[in-house]
Amino acid sequence: MELSLYDYSMLCYAPSVIAASAVFLAKYVLYPNTPPWTATLKQYTEYEPYKLIDCVWHLYRLFSWNNFDNIAPTTKEKYSHINYDFVAMVDFPPSIPIKYFS
Repeated sequence: MELSLYDYSMLCYAPSVIAASAVFLAKYVLYPNTPPWTATLKQYTEYEPYKLIDCVWHLYRLFSWNNFDNIAPTTKEKYSHINYDFVAMVDFPPSIPIKYFS
């Protein structure tokens, strides 16, 4: 989610959409074989996964290693530390199945 602060084009999304999209993306990265959006998340956020698709894809592109190294080297360094469980070093799936947005 912190990467969204570096990209002016992310201003078109409400903060709640960015937060929900970041949760969606984080759950997908950690558990790629499990649908990331649950009934509980839907209930508490009041977002259907299809409403998050644009923002999730935008965050996904921001997190690609080329962008990450270029726009936020200090953020990458920060999240490569043990205090953040080396999250910046997690292997990122090559794509997100469209079925997870329906």
